[in-house]
Amino acid sequence: MDGSTVIGFPISLCTVQGNILQSFFECQLRGLRHSCKWLTDLLWSLNLPIISNPDSVFSSSNVYQSIPPDKLTTFLLARSCFDTQEYDHCAEILSHNFEKPIHDNPKNFIDKYGHVYYFLYIYSRYMACEKRRADDSVESRLVLKQDEETKSSCISMAKCNKELLSIKCEIEPYTNNINLSNEMRTVNKIGDSFLLYVHSLICLRLGIKETAASLLVQAINLNFYLWPAWYELVDLIENKEKMNCLNLPTDDECWMRYFFEAKVFLKLHEGERALEILLKLSESGFSRSHNLQAEIGLAYNELRAMELAKKQFKQLFNACPCRLDNVDTYSNVLFVCEDSNELAYLAHHCVNLDRYRAETCCVVGNFFGLRGQHEKAVIYFRRALKLKPAYSLVWTLIGHEFMELRNTNAAIHAYRQALVYNRHDYRAWYGLGQMYEVLNLPSFSLYYYREAQYLMPTDSRLIVALGEIYGRLKRFDEAKKCYWRAYCVGDIEGEALMRLAICFERCGEDAEAAAAYTEFIKLCQRNGVNEQINLAIAYKYLANYHLRKGHYEDSALAANKCLEYPETREEAKAMLRQITILAGDIEQLTPLDSVNNIDIHTEESKTDHCEYLDQNSQTSRKAEESEFSRTEVAKSAAKEIQPLSISLKEALTSFNESTVSRRLHLSKQTPSSSAALTIHSGHLTSSICYGEDDTNDRNRARNLTSITATSSMELMTNVATPVHHSHPPTSLPCDNESFNHTTCETPINNVTSAVHSKFRNSPTTCVDNINDNNNNNNNNVQLETLSSEQGDESMGYSGNET
Repeated sequence: MDGSTVIGFPISLCTVQGNILQSFFECQLRGLRHSCKWLTDLLWSLNLPIISNPDSVFSSSNVYQSIPPDKLTTFLLARSCFDTQEYDHCAEILSHNFEKPIHDNPKNFIDKYGHVYYFLYIYSRYMACEKRRADDSVESRLVLKQDEETKSSCISMAKCNKELLSIKCEIEPYTNNINLSNEMRTVNKIGDSFLLYVHSLICLRLGIKETAASLLVQAINLNFYLWPAWYELVDLIENKEKMNCLNLPTDDECWMRYFFEAKVFLKLHEGERALEILLKLSESGFSRSHNLQAEIGLAYNELRAMELAKKQFKQLFNACPCRLDNVDTYSNVLFVCEDSNELAYLAHHCVNLDRYRAETCCVVGNFFGLRGQHEKAVIYFRRALKLKPAYSLVWTLIGHEFMELRNTNAAIHAYRQALVYNRHDYRAWYGLGQMYEVLNLPSFSLYYYREAQYLMPTDSRLIVALGEIYGRLKRFDEAKKCYWRAYCVGDIEGEALMRLAICFERCGEDAEAAAAYTEFIKLCQRNGVNEQINLAIAYKYLANYHLRKGHYEDSALAANKCLEYPETREEAKAMLRQITILAGDIEQLTPLDSVNNIDIHTEESKTDHCEYLDQNSQTSRKAEESEFSRTEVAKSAAKEIQPLSISLKEALTSFNESTVSRRLHLSKQTPSSSAALTIHSGHLTSSICYGEDDTNDRNRARNLTSITATSSMELMTNVATPVHHSHPPTSLPCDNESFNHTTCETPINNVTSAVHSKFRNSPTTCVDNINDNNNNNNNNVQLETLSSEQGDESMGYSGNET
């Protein structure tokens, strides 16, 4: 690639290379190792030859020229102590020859010793304070008891804060006088930017976040390529509005802002926007960057595209097998995909590379968690937390493991610790909601579910969980809104309509419940999913509903469908006997055995206006006219069974959806005299088989053997069609939670069996075709009217059960 080619940015890659080199030398001189690693990764990814005279780049940064020659040896000695983590020794060496306290006049000191000298002095004191804090924390956890540990931790924190306040008072007089106006900028603006950066670190540790953010923005405006400041600013962004309010540079040459925005969107769970920026950066010349490719994998993980994330991380791992950064997220993806072989190989490989690294312990913990050895998983997660106490991801994962072990108190503590270090982890909020739901505290659970749903507003699993809590609190209107919202955004687990129907049923809204159950059946048929338990409940309700309304044929169709499920088979038989008695005037129907395969055609129609039924009029159903010709239907001699029209008016009006309505048209179909009916234009094929028992010389109905769905449901709404993602749902996590409750009225007594907050694939199965068990029997069987002498005693049921 030619260095003068501009791809994605209005600057040349050679200019980018020069910016990276200059920033790298400045960070390396000051001991900012992590920033140096990130910058060199970008420099390597450009794949450009270094310009002819690298010494000119090095000298142009003036890194060593800013140190007085007589102080250079002292600086190099102090810098060596800093590299060996002897931070107090480093600060003592630098301050050994001070004529008077620095805080008396820091400007004169900087003019005499230089910015780099002063920065290393302040930064080494800051790092010494942080090192003592970490050591005291480890010692208190290993030696002291819980109450003593809390007291010791508070004392240690108070000492560190007192020391940080003294450093802040020392550097503050100088940083407060830095003017960002173009007229007042000096040649030392790079040095000033690093002093603003270290001042922001002190304020951040003291909890003064607003001041820290302001200092970081000042530093970035002085030095566009100060990556440490960009990186720290990511943690201070709470939402998109705050990011837009920051006075960040918008110059075309400020290309680092794209990397900053990608990190912010990943933190805020805006996976799509982050992925868009990252792919553009990859096409702009940074495609070889390992950090960039890892963030692309993180974006796929946020979007729950597990297969793409797995592929991305695997390519990165094969390209750089010794790189352990982001390997913990890769293990989470393998856990969700249930790829035990790949996860086992990854765990062994990481242990061989560095067994005492926190990421390695996380990978091994996931490995044992996938195998169901939760006690061993907890051991390795605890080891990771000892190595890295602020590891928010591991705090969440160990909370999942404690949940599996039914250790509620430990799980709650783990989730709370995860939120201490990362309040944007929606999995921890969701885990707390689950724990308080297990403890039968729905009001507490509602608060945590709301927080999780606020962070992930389009995750249907969180919305469904929120609806369940509203149902337990008897707030059914809010529950209906939640279930409808979950269906509109794309129901990942396919349970929103089922729960909406149950909610309508509990409220006594029979027509709306029947509509929701019918649409749930259609949804399962379209997606080829066989939800056996839920489908049995849906068909059972529709059979009873149509029986109460006097729609005996529709009720028989639903009851016959119940025969396919063991849970409802006996009830369906009894219902069919009752239907046979009540519907004695139905003349002739074609047996289902003459139909080998039933093609199901469903169609949704949408409109921008709402149509509601007149509540003062009787509920009725209009039979749709098909474009195909139909045979003449025999009229019933007794009474005409009116069709039924069902609407979700009351539910949709409470959802605050403008110009949104939903109607269910259930067309009553009467049988043909010779063959099974095939209903087109979105209706389903249906037939009923009646037979005679010649052996016992009785005239009664014998077979009511099968049924297909009784009706079709048409959605007329201006809401966009829910996007049913190709990637499967998981137990979250997501990661990543599974909801195994069949009704929203039953409190949760057990924890979900799958690992919570992780995404898990749900295999889909095609709807089994209804085969013809009696292909040779094509004769139509007549239903003869029962004589009054036989009565109920002669009623019986026999036939083939599908």
